[in-house]
Amino acid sequence: MEPAFVVFVMVTGILLVISLQAIIIAKKKIHYKYNDTSKKLTSFDYWTDYDGNWIFKDIGLNQLLLQNPEDKELHKMAIKVKALQYICGTILAVLFIGGAILKIAGVL
Repeated sequence: MEPAFVVFVMVTGILLVISLQAIIIAKKKIHYKYNDTSKKLTSFDYWTDYDGNWIFKDIGLNQLLLQNPEDKELHKMAIKVKALQYICGTILAVLFIGGAILKIAGVL
């Protein structure tokens, strides 16, 4: 059972990292297109600078949606960010619940 748990942790960890990376990229795209138009999103900014601040950074998404109600691309990106945040929370919950169940069962 322990090898299966190791594989489970590795797979959920990889999924978590991929979804966090997608959140950071989506937030950077929105921020540099609508909030900070003085700086363009370069390929260096796009693929680097993955600090945790971007995950929790408030980019004013609700205000942007109110200011730009006709922008369909912004609406798509907002839905993507919210969905990815939900997915990250779900992955974390599954990881913690799976670990707790295996700890209670005495496998770990």
